[in-house]
Amino acid sequence: MTLRSMRRLSGLFSAKSLNTSALTMPELLVVVLLFTIILFATYRVFFSQTRMVQQSIESVLVNDQFRKVLFYMGKDVREASLILHPPMVRPEEVVGLTTKTGVVLHLVRQEVDPSIKPSATGLPVARNQEIIYRLEPFLATNDDDSAPAQAEPRFRLVRLERVKEAQANTVEQRMEVTDMVRDLVIYRTLRKPMINQNIEGADGFILDPVTPRNNGTGYGVVHVRTILERDRRRTATIEREVYGVSLSTCFSMRGKAMWKNP
Repeated sequence: MTLRSMRRLSGLFSAKSLNTSALTMPELLVVVLLFTIILFATYRVFFSQTRMVQQSIESVLVNDQFRKVLFYMGKDVREASLILHPPMVRPEEVVGLTTKTGVVLHLVRQEVDPSIKPSATGLPVARNQEIIYRLEPFLATNDDDSAPAQAEPRFRLVRLERVKEAQANTVEQRMEVTDMVRDLVIYRTLRKPMINQNIEGADGFILDPVTPRNNGTGYGVVHVRTILERDRRRTATIEREVYGVSLSTCFSMRGKAMWKNP
């Protein structure tokens, strides 16, 4: 092959390669658009999955805090011998009850202490054990120091256990039940006497039953109404800042009530 033919072939291949490898402006815009769409879709999927995992973790945490409240408070009320706080209210006053800091539940439980000598009659001596639930203000930590102060209050529920030993020394144990309390109302409703209804003259009386909602549930039933925070976000509107889960339940004393000696 001569030198002239080799130059012709090299010129043809170089021109063909330039014509085939060139990228026009419309094609470049299409490529950029497709890449942007794929990147945006990946971004949305990633952050949506991250948010779902975060919500699942928050729900598990809230359920765990609810279980702690139900376990400790339910056990204490069932084993209580005397309820000192909260005072009993009429059923129609329940709607106006609000969250207040301080003592929300005060119980007394009697337990037989084998370390104490029996009384003169030979019977075992019981010791009084006080269980106190207090609601304290709690300032939620915020990672962003530039953010404004929290607009919605948050509280910590604390359980105090006081036991008087044989040497007349009082030992107190403190345990933090949960610090995710948004609202907490504990109350007891006063049971009204049943009303006699005259149906057929002077001797025809009948007791008219009244529903517990209107009649009250009595001394030994403790009602609990609470909201625990699931999430707290910083948004422009305050009403959408706090996300909580509500719970309403009640506990009943199993033993006979022990009244104070007047």
